[in-house]
Amino acid sequence: MKRLLFILIFTAVVIQLSAAGPVRISVKDTTVLRGTTFLYAVSVDSSLNGLNVTSYELELNFDPNAIRIENVISSGSLTESWGTPMFNIAGGRIIIAGAGTEALTNTGTLIYIQISAALGLPHNATGITFAKAMLNEGNPATITRNGTIHIQPLPVITVHPDVSLLTVGETNQFSVSGGIAPFVWSVTNPSIATIDSNGLLRAVSHGFCKVIARDQNGTIDTSGQIEIRAFKLTIRDTTFIQGRSFLMPVYVTDLSQVDISSGQFSVSFDPNLVTILGTTESGSLLEQFGQSTIQIISGKIMLSFAGTSRLNGAGTQVLVYLNCQATSIYTGGTGFNISDLIFNESLYGNIRNGSLNVLNRSILSVNPLTATLVAGDSLQFNTVGTINPPLVWKVSDSSAADISSTGLLRVKRSGIIKVSVEDSVGAIGTSGNITLYDIRVRVMTDSVGVEGWAHLGIYIERYQPGIFSAQFKINFNPAYFEPLTPLTVGTMSESWSVSGFSSVAGSTTIAAAGSDAVNNFGILLKVRLKVLSSTPYGTNPVSISDLLFNEGKPVGLTFDGSIVVDSRVGVENYIGTIIPTNYSLKQNHPNPFNPTTIINYQLPPPDGRAGIDNWVTLKVYDVLGREVATLVDEFKEGGYYEAIWDATNIPSGVFFYRMQTG
Repeated sequence: MKRLLFILIFTAVVIQLSAAGPVRISVKDTTVLRGTTFLYAVSVDSSLNGLNVTSYELELNFDPNAIRIENVISSGSLTESWGTPMFNIAGGRIIIAGAGTEALTNTGTLIYIQISAALGLPHNATGITFAKAMLNEGNPATITRNGTIHIQPLPVITVHPDVSLLTVGETNQFSVSGGIAPFVWSVTNPSIATIDSNGLLRAVSHGFCKVIARDQNGTIDTSGQIEIRAFKLTIRDTTFIQGRSFLMPVYVTDLSQVDISSGQFSVSFDPNLVTILGTTESGSLLEQFGQSTIQIISGKIMLSFAGTSRLNGAGTQVLVYLNCQATSIYTGGTGFNISDLIFNESLYGNIRNGSLNVLNRSILSVNPLTATLVAGDSLQFNTVGTINPPLVWKVSDSSAADISSTGLLRVKRSGIIKVSVEDSVGAIGTSGNITLYDIRVRVMTDSVGVEGWAHLGIYIERYQPGIFSAQFKINFNPAYFEPLTPLTVGTMSESWSVSGFSSVAGSTTIAAAGSDAVNNFGILLKVRLKVLSSTPYGTNPVSISDLLFNEGKPVGLTFDGSIVVDSRVGVENYIGTIIPTNYSLKQNHPNPFNPTTIINYQLPPPDGRAGIDNWVTLKVYDVLGREVATLVDEFKEGGYYEAIWDATNIPSGVFFYRMQTG
């Protein structure tokens, strides 16, 4: 009974195991990176213990546009002892079979499929589905679980820019998109360019290299070709007004690393806006090679040069100047575009094109338009209009006057000049005639009674080279005045002789000369006019003309005078001169002045008789009442006088003067 019971129990166990259900064979969902190769497990999820599994056959479907199956591997799986499985791939299906003498046990990986998520495949996911999963030719039964392989693109970093064209000495900032910082930068050829830890590339020598960036995870990207050229030609942007001629510089970068002895290039432009007339080598690098060979056709100049030595160009310099003429008809812009650039027949360079903007010609107004000035004078000029600073001021004759950068004119000598101004874009303005003189010459005013004698001093300013002769004409009303011989006594020409004195109706011509130079300011001589009895009371003009010093120099600017006929002025004394009957201190003239002025005053004799003197003081004071100068401090007979104050060494200001007698 015991043996039978054992058999019955054993049989029950076997029956129970056989009835445990089908064995599940599965593949899992997984995610991989594009471009990677990986092992994909086919797993037995149910225990194989006691099932005596000694063979299998699988058939799986997949998308060949997403993955490639490269191999089936048993190493490390449940079937490792069975050896290498057999497999066959056709399109998107793989059949795998394996068998062994040792029955499989437990659960685990049945086999591994080696899969490549190859680059370039268009699909990013594929299902792995079972068409067949058979153990021992069908016993035990099986069920399956399908899986999906998701393919993610590789992590990418991208170097920017991908390509670049630089000139030796230039820099270019590189950057990375994607990836995880920090990045490690390098170049393929450090003799051509260097790059720092921030991605700033510096061109060292002409040639080619690439830029490499690696992120923290080791992902790498390499740029395209970075070309470094030895030099660059540049034409800068500029603006001129219509009709202007100008030099357009063509710049070249540092040539110290290369031996340049020949080259050629072309420049294209709009011939409606500018004409290129030729080249100027003076002051440029090509000066040592002499005149360049050029050919000019409509809208293009072609230039070539050659020499026996190298161009010595350290730093950016002017290679050559283009002689240009802006149109007088049109306005607008044109490019100056460089092409066909090659040096030494094989060395290419970079270019930077420029442009020209031709503006409508604008006219600047110079103010004042005309002026009359004397040596030593200054006058501020200005301009109105559409102005593009800075302004450049010029005079037509710099020996006669000069003008500052702010338009302040200073007179040196006599002449006729014009003042011109030009702004930064070539707009021009020009004054009318500015007439310049060497000195001022003034006919003084005298007050006299009827039938008296008027003494008109001829006042001159200092002329340092000296005056040796003078000739002039005095004009007056012949109905009221009669000319008398001029006086030199008590004047600056006292040592001279009057070499000429002639009169016609209304004028008298006087000539005087001497060997002693007159080189100070004061009264040169005095003109005398007899006041006729028919002369009415009032002011009568007296003018000077036809003035000539030293046969031409200095040139004097003349100011007319007058004779004031007044019943209150003077009585005839015993020698025929007019003696004033009252005191008078006149307004100085000129006023304002620089640096001399004249003060006229008159003195009557204390008792009304000639020959009796007055003690006279005439002093100048500033606005604070401080004495500045003493002009007169002496005895004076009754008469008409003038005092000259030279304020050369006195600061500019406001002054008062006072006369005291007695």
